[in-house]
Amino acid sequence: MRIGSDNEYNINKENIGFMGDSFVYGSGLDYKNHFITQIYKKNKKYNLLNLGYVSYSPSIYFKKLHYFILEKKISFKKIYIFIDTSDIQDEGIFYREDKNGNIVRKWNSDKKNKQKNYKYLFKNYLKQNSFIFKFYEIYHGTTITENSVKCLRNKNDIKDFINYLDYERFGYAFDTIIQSKDWVIEGQNKTLFYLDKIDNLLKKNDISLEIVYYPSAIDILKDNRDTKKSSHFRLLNDWSISKNIPLIDTSNDFFKYSNAIKNYKDNHILCDMHWNLNGNKIIAENILDRF
Repeated sequence: MRIGSDNEYNINKENIGFMGDSFVYGSGLDYKNHFITQIYKKNKKYNLLNLGYVSYSPSIYFKKLHYFILEKKISFKKIYIFIDTSDIQDEGIFYREDKNGNIVRKWNSDKKNKQKNYKYLFKNYLKQNSFIFKFYEIYHGTTITENSVKCLRNKNDIKDFINYLDYERFGYAFDTIIQSKDWVIEGQNKTLFYLDKIDNLLKKNDISLEIVYYPSAIDILKDNRDTKKSSHFRLLNDWSISKNIPLIDTSNDFFKYSNAIKNYKDNHILCDMHWNLNGNKIIAENILDRF
C-alpha cells in the first residue's frame, strides 16, 4: 500500500500492520509526517506496513486482511485497526457483500458492479500507461468543492469549522437524532459482524489485535470529550472488553486545551477532517506507549 520514499523492508523482521481508511492511509499529508513514519523513527524493531486506503471500512478491512494473510502469505505479529466514525455510514449506506463474497456498491446490482469493475480495469491500465489519459483526468477531474474553497480562503477567521465539514458522516457519535437513522443501526451491526470475523481470522493465525479509538473533528469542535456519552466509543469499547482485546483510547490528547477550536486547529488539516503533523504525533505516541 502506501510507503515512504526511503522505505526499507527487512525480511528478517516481524511485520506489524495498520488497517483503516484515509486516516491510516494519510490523506493530505506528506508521508514523512505520518504516524507510521514517526513510530519507525523511534522503534525500528519491526516492519510497519500501512494497509489502509481511502473509504475503506470494516467489511473491506476483513477482506484485505484475509487476502494478505491467507493468499499473499504475509506473516503479521500484530494488527492495529482504526474504526472511524465514517465507517458506520460506509457500512450502512455504501457497501454490501455480494453472493461471491466481494464488497461492492450497495445500490448497484451484481451485474452492474461486474460491468463497472471491467471498465475500471481498462481505465486503470490507461491511467498507469498513458500520460495523455492521466493528464486529461487530472485536468478535468473535480479537485475541491466550492464550500472547501470558501473555508480555505477564510480559514484564519472562521469561528465554526463545523459548517464546512460533513457533519452527518462524522458526527453521529453524540447526536441522538442521527443515531436513530436506519443506516447507523445497520452500520454498527455490520461493524461488529466484521470485527468478529477479523478477530477469528487473526486468532487462527496467531496474530494479536488492538483497536485504536480517536474522536472525530466534529466531536472535537463540539467539545464532546466524555467518551461515556459517545455511541461510537461504547460500540468499540464494549466489543473490545467482550473479546478481551486491548483498545487504545487517544481522546484525552485530542482534548488537551479547554478551547475547542484550538484543539481542532492544533491537530487537524484546516477545513478538513484529517490529522495534521501534530494529530499524527498523538497517534504515534499512543501506539508507542503500548509497543
